[in-house]
Amino acid sequence: MAVIGIGDSDDQAPSDQMVDRIYDRIEALVSHMLLVVFNGHLAEVDGMLACLLFSGNGSRMDAEDNATELKRIVTLIHHIILEETGYEVRIAVGGVSAGISGIEKSFSEAMELLRYAEMVNENNGILVYTEMPSVHMADTDDYFWFKKEMQFMNCINTADYTSAATVFFEILDSDYLNNDLPLKLVNCRVLGLINAMLNALGKIRLTVDGDFFEKLNPWDTILNCKSIPELKRRSRDIFYRINQYTENQKQQSSWDRMTDIIDFLKENYSDSSLSVSSIAEHFQLNPSYLSRIFKKLMGIGLSDYLQWIRVDEAKKLLKKTDLNVYEISQKVGYNGVQTMNRAFKKYEGTTPGRMKRV
Repeated sequence: MAVIGIGDSDDQAPSDQMVDRIYDRIEALVSHMLLVVFNGHLAEVDGMLACLLFSGNGSRMDAEDNATELKRIVTLIHHIILEETGYEVRIAVGGVSAGISGIEKSFSEAMELLRYAEMVNENNGILVYTEMPSVHMADTDDYFWFKKEMQFMNCINTADYTSAATVFFEILDSDYLNNDLPLKLVNCRVLGLINAMLNALGKIRLTVDGDFFEKLNPWDTILNCKSIPELKRRSRDIFYRINQYTENQKQQSSWDRMTDIIDFLKENYSDSSLSVSSIAEHFQLNPSYLSRIFKKLMGIGLSDYLQWIRVDEAKKLLKKTDLNVYEISQKVGYNGVQTMNRAFKKYEGTTPGRMKRV
């Protein structure tokens, strides 16, 4: 697994347009260079590009020839981006792992490398997990914190707040907070995690009660803690209250939100570009959160529900109009007859052509 992020150049962060340009270029380079040699899949994850790689010649991915070729290609990609844009990209390559669980392991290793590079101000643009000294993180006092913080942020970014709470309380109960660390440093780090949780509330656009946050006042509460026991006690209380507030708001607003989303689907099903991501963007929701809450409340996945609407509308047109199957597929949001055929077979057990002849 290789994870690619964009760094700054000459103390200037790239503009959004430059970020898009760089990522487009990286995607092109990965497709024409890396994925020609290796099998793989490229996706955007948390504002970075992640590339899952498999050996393309049947040999082990950690074979010396494959490792050398991978390092050569990512180094060349790094050089090309720097020469063309003037911006540094940082490429972290996780270790070789097997199975589905190995994907998460390798991704975590790559992310761990990126966080380590930030922590020690590592300037090398290419970081390979197997090349880093075995003591590079595990022997540092901050290793536990950065590992748990990464787990916490991954949970937040995927809207898995139950797991986020578990990681947060693991941090509070750990020996890390009992070490001889400056209290203000620990206060700031814990507040950073709480801020991430608060920011997540904004991403899923819960109805925000100003009085609640004014009374909660996590910033002054955490920063003014005078001891580690006080910090643990107050942090735990704040996190519990945020979770309770979140659950209450979800129960009050989720059904109203689902009604709006269903109305939106019924009005826009003919748009062939409609997807979970575009729907989430329209309602300013996290896509993972939207998918999970929709299925929980409706008992069906959002994509399946959209397909059900399209099939239902297509059935009406088949019965009430003289339009042919192709014309109907275009009207209900399918890119072609074959796509609509697959949907009909899945939901109706037949094809639209057969249904029209009946």
